[in-house]
This record gives sequence, C-alpha cells and structure tokens, in this order.
Amino acid sequence: PSREKFLEYDISKLIANTSRLEKPKLTLISTLAIANNLPQGPQQQPGPADVLLGELAQTYEVVTLSNQATELPKDTRVVMLIHPHHLSDKLAYEVDQFLMNGGNLFVAMDPLSRLQKYQQGAGPFSVVPAAAGASSDPALLRVWGVNVETSNVAADLEKCVNIRGSRGQPIQYPAAFSVGPEGLAADSPLTADLSEIAFMEAGEISLTEEARDRLKLTPLIFLKGNNTGSVSTAVANAGPFERVAPETKPDTRRRILAADVTGNFTSAFAAGAPAGITNTHHLKSSIKPGRILVVGDSDFLVDPFTVRQRELNGQSVFEEINDNLKFVLSSLETLGGHNELVTLRAKGSSLRPFKVVVAIEREAQRRYQSKLDAIEKSLEETNNRINEISRRSGVANAKTLVITPEVQKEIDQFQKQAEKLVEERRAIRRGLSEEVNTLGRWLQILNLLIGPALAGLAGFIYHLVRRRPQVS
Repeated sequence: PSREKFLEYDISKLIANTSRLEKPKLTLISTLAIANNLPQGPQQQPGPADVLLGELAQTYEVVTLSNQATELPKDTRVVMLIHPHHLSDKLAYEVDQFLMNGGNLFVAMDPLSRLQKYQQGAGPFSVVPAAAGASSDPALLRVWGVNVETSNVAADLEKCVNIRGSRGQPIQYPAAFSVGPEGLAADSPLTADLSEIAFMEAGEISLTEEARDRLKLTPLIFLKGNNTGSVSTAVANAGPFERVAPETKPDTRRRILAADVTGNFTSAFAAGAPAGITNTHHLKSSIKPGRILVVGDSDFLVDPFTVRQRELNGQSVFEEINDNLKFVLSSLETLGGHNELVTLRAKGSSLRPFKVVVAIEREAQRRYQSKLDAIEKSLEETNNRINEISRRSGVANAKTLVITPEVQKEIDQFQKQAEKLVEERRAIRRGLSEEVNTLGRWLQILNLLIGPALAGLAGFIYHLVRRRPQVS
C-alpha cells in the first residue's frame, strides 16, 4: 500500500527494465560513507542513504567508489558525485575524460555538509568548527566551467525552519529552508510537477566567466524573495545558531540552487593524463556535448532529510516528507536515458477528483457562503453583546461580578440566540455536502443496477438473434 501512488510509474519502469538485457551502470563517488556495505542483521544500523540507494537499484546497477579509487567501472552510464573532495588524481582524470566523451554527471556539492560533520564524530548541529572537509572541493567543477559558492550559503528568513538553540530553545535558522513552486522551473519535466524541495546550507550555482560562451546553464531550482539572502559559511559552521539570523543579509537577488548545465566542456587536465596512466587518448575538450546536473547541497538527498519512518500494519514504511527524493531520482533517470519515467514519478498520488463532484461542491459553496457569512456575523455580534452586558453589570474595582436577575435573563436570551445560530450554521455545513452525497448514492445505485441491466439486455438481444428466421 505504501507504493499505491507509484503504481503507474512502477508498471512503466517494469516494462522499461524488461526491454533491456541488463541494467545500466551508475557509479556513485562520495567522500561520505553513503552506502552501508556491512552484512545486514538485526542490529545493523541503516546507512544514511539506504532509501535512495534502494530506489536507484530498481533502475541501475549501482557501483559505489571511495574518493581514493583509481578508475571508473567499464560501461558506466552515469557518474554521481556526492560531496566530492580530495579525489585521487587518477579517479578525477577518469571522471574528467568521461565528461569529455559526452558522459552525464549528477553532482551534489556542499558548502557545509552536516553528514560530514556527523561522520567526523561531531554532532551534525554542533557549534564546534569541523575539521577540513565539511565543504566540497569546487576545483574540478570550476575548471569545467561551473562554480558553486562555498564561502556563503543561501538563506531565507521567511521560509526557514526552527532548530534548537544553544540553550535548547527553538530558534529560526535561515540557512535551512524549503523552496516552493515559485522557485521550481515550470518548464522542466524534472521540477514542473513538484511542490517542495528542502535545503540545508546550500551554495549558489553559476557559470564561470570564461565558460559562458560554450556552456548553457538552465536553472531548475532557485531562491528569490524579499527576505532571502546569504550568510557566511563560517558563521553557520561555528555558531552559535543564534548568530545566523542576525548575520543573514537579505538582498532579494535570485540564487540558483540546482541547474542543468550542457555544452562543450574543457578538460581539467590541460597538461594531459597524470602520472601512472598510460595507453589513453587524452581529450582536451568535449568531442560531443556533455551534461551536468548540479545541486548546491548534498545533505538534501540523504534519508534523514527526505523521508521519515513510521509503522503501518506492523511493518516499517518510509514516507516522503518533501520532493527531494523525487527530484534526485528523476534527474538520474533523465541522465540515464529514462525520460519516459520522469513525468510518471512526478505525478505522485493516483487520486483523481471527479470533475462533476468538484463542480457541485463549488456551486454549493457559492450558494451557501452568503448565508454562512451572515450567520457568522450575527453570532459574533451576539457574543459581543453577551460580553458587553457582563462587563456593564460588573462593579468597578470589584473582584467579583454581580449580575442581577434582569441582566441574567437578557444574557440567557442572547445565549439561546447564539445556540440557534450555531445550529443553523451546522445545518448549512451539512447542506454543503448533501448534493455530493446524493450524487454518490445515485452512483452506487447505478453501479448496482447497470451490470445486471447490461447483462439482461445482452441476453435479450442474443435471444432475438437466435429466433430470427434463417435465410436459406
């Protein structure tokens, strides 16, 4: 039941998978311990991205590499870089040449990885400065022509979340926020049907000056508003958290947080292959256009930021808390050539309201709304009148309220009037749904009758045909 809303998507994916002899290969490279490769057992702690990896495994053969690996697996279709830094020279060169050959990359950079801080032994929200590595290394991406700001993080003073301050009190934290439909590209199948993407200390994305003539950057997710701006990564990292809101500088400038970058890339290895790599034909630039989907945050895709676990019929199920997971999976499906699955995944719930029912509800609401408004106004006036009488009958500077029998009688009359108005309001609200309920009852009756009626009609026609004289 937890996948009911994905029924159409799952069927289409099954058809797509059965049409291939083998799954395409996705190579995931991360400095973070994303995958839990230990044998599963009753005491096994879940990995930070088990849900994400489980979903990816339905479409891809997922191969995970550390940042010190030396080569990409053969037949890699998509490379996924999560919070990359300190890649070995050989691995960086392999990824570089993969891109020059027209390969597709998904890159999640991060000015401040909370998961990195947690895995370093500090709490993810500790105010102790983390060791080097909480920020992704933007050098490789920058040489390709794409810049992700790491010295400042985007902030939203209006749509931010509350976290616990240094004294345990809830405080607003502008560097953690959600982007709604107004910040999601309406003309991209990756974001057009999404509702909310949540970020934690995301960096702004742009093209470098020299790459603007050869690369095209299409914004997918962006932050803009009267209360949006940025704050220093150092402040967000060192704390205390109470400092972040006062240090946030609103400027209303649009900040791109996720982008689709396409075009002809230039190799980061201008001098050729690094030492130790032989028998390779070095490409100084793209031989065909490549593509990078880049996001200025890596925490946004791990399970604690995308799903919550709950019990359903005695089983543990995961429930999405935003559209982060949909966006990541749709992006990777697009890069892997599964464009037909993207719009299906984004559809979400299979609930489809009946147009007639919606029209009836709107018409009933329109007819009864004026009556409801009048009753609400009368009820408010009656309650105000009761309060006024009660105040008027009080004794000045007295601690008790003295109400005469005459005043009490007047109050009782108004209270009865208020009760009558409440009952009228309740009756009108029942009337709002009566027409829909009536339609539902008629549909149930028709549903019960139409089957036998059609069967009877078919039998009658068959009987007439059988009795028709045969032409010799």
